[in-house]
Parts: sequence; structure tokens; C-alpha cells
Amino acid sequence: MITARTVDELVKKGYFQRTPSHEDRRSVDISLTDSGRVFFN
Repeated sequence: MITARTVDELVKKGYFQRTPSHEDRRSVDISLTDSGRVFFN
């Protein structure tokens, strides 16, 4: 999956973070970090 690899790289670089979803144990929430905000703005 190209999307999964892309997200993996962005997490590794510190632009995104993964956290377990509070609503669904099968899901993971992906959010932008402060470094990601600086990079993408």
C-alpha cells in the first residue's frame, strides 16, 4: 500500500503521530505534530 508507506515515512520523520483510536480498537488516529505543521505551512 502506497498510502501506508507514505504515512510510515512521515511518522518516522516526526511530521505525524499515530495514537490508538478511542472509538474503535481496530483503528489508529493519525495527527499532525508541531514539526509537521511547520513543514507543511
